Amino acid sequence: PAVNLSSNEGRSEIPKEAMSGNNIYTAWIDDSSGNRDVFFKKSIDQGRTFGDTINLSNMSGGAYNLQIIARYNYVFVVWEHTPDNNGQIFFKRSVDNGNTFDKTVSLGNNTGFYGLPQISAVSSNEKKNYNNSINIYTIWHDSSNGIVLRKSIDGGESFDKAISLSKKHPLSFYPQIAVSSANVYATWVS
Repeated sequence: PAVNLSSNEGRSEIPKEAMSGNNIYTAWIDDSSGNRDVFFKKSIDQGRTFGDTINLSNMSGGAYNLQIIARYNYVFVVWEHTPDNNGQIFFKRSVDNGNTFDKTVSLGNNTGFYGLPQISAVSSNEKKNYNNSINIYTIWHDSSNGIVLRKSIDGGESFDKAISLSKKHPLSFYPQIAVSSANVYATWVS
């Protein structure tokens, strides 16, 4: 039977899922708190039951364009948020299978309300669950620099400086990214 994950008074929309082992991680946009926040829920039994709901963003303004991925015991969430006059890209991670999440990190703050962030990750070490052995690649549209990429080689503990993939051409949109071993592939419309 279907399971109602949000079950609240607000509007719940645009759900995304990620899996790792028997764990299913679900995130969605929800306005139950009065803002458009990123909500999260997890199952450790292949979706038979789900734990408590966690508000990952919990800030004024509105969240958009949510993405979630999972690798081993890590869960990574990225979204665009409009707390001020321009969109920002935010990142959050869990290192304990979604039980708790680290503080929210701002990756960029000039999306022009159309950042469409994407995220991909690959293990940089063949030993499973080896601490910080995951490379993370996040890509989005920046209204001044076009398609930009930020990477982390330590499981999201820190990120390198953003680089423009589209030679700072601002009329570049709809980024997509994929990684395989040491190769990173990015596409966009320009």
